[in-house]
Amino acid sequence: MGRFSLLVRKTLIVFSLSLPLYGAEVDGVKLKDKMICGGVELPLVAAGLRDATIFNIRVYVLAMYAPTVVTSLKDPNAEKRPMCFEVHYLRDVEKAKVDEAWEFQFKGSSEYPYPKLAEDIKLLQKFFGEIKADEGIHLFELLENSTKVYETGEYKGEIPRKEFGKNFISVFYGKNPPTKELREALRKGKK
Repeated sequence: MGRFSLLVRKTLIVFSLSLPLYGAEVDGVKLKDKMICGGVELPLVAAGLRDATIFNIRVYVLAMYAPTVVTSLKDPNAEKRPMCFEVHYLRDVEKAKVDEAWEFQFKGSSEYPYPKLAEDIKLLQKFFGEIKADEGIHLFELLENSTKVYETGEYKGEIPRKEFGKNFISVFYGKNPPTKELREALRKGKK
């Protein structure tokens, strides 16, 4: 009996170690506790929900993996790389709306304009098609001199300028974020 219970305990320990660890759950989306980003294991530091309209239509959950929480664009931590943003879509979005949303958000929020920003936004739009709810996960890997983009684990391409990553962060932390509630959730960090 003693050997059997020891075997059961060891099996349960091995099984529990193989389960994914979740760092948070936001609106039913379970977010990983850690992620490999730019070859470095980073913790989940913040997450929030982007909803829209007075009817609070759920659009996506945004997870941020970074060395530490970023409290504002002036925070020195906003410059640390690598940093990853993972977007879990909660509703279907047609390609034209995806393109429109990226253009609108960058134009309204980018606080660090540079001559090739419009070109880089067009490149970003080429990476994505229509989004299917609960299937679409976009990952933005902000590196020292570029931003790599993935869709549901598939590498889509790279935007080869450091300035784009800085502007990407300003979309969520800048003067006109998708919602002020999402910006505040990112500033507060993971609870």
